[in-house]
Amino acid sequence: MFKKKWTTVFSTVDRDQLFRLQALLNAEGIDFRTAAPNQTRGVISVRTPAVQRDETGMLWELLVRKEDAERAYTIIR
Repeated sequence: MFKKKWTTVFSTVDRDQLFRLQALLNAEGIDFRTAAPNQTRGVISVRTPAVQRDETGMLWELLVRKEDAERAYTIIR
């Protein structure tokens, strides 16, 4: 069916750690994406902008292309 091109190489709730790892991958020329899989989309009738939400404890995932996964694991560790 559909081939998944991106794979998760790291998950964290610490945004500073996520930013450091992004900088490392960027310096090595590895394309990456970030995802927040447990981010809520809001509740019906609640109109709170995303910038006002408390992001404490939000899970962040760092994704890379499958062909770059082994190299990314080496850089992260």
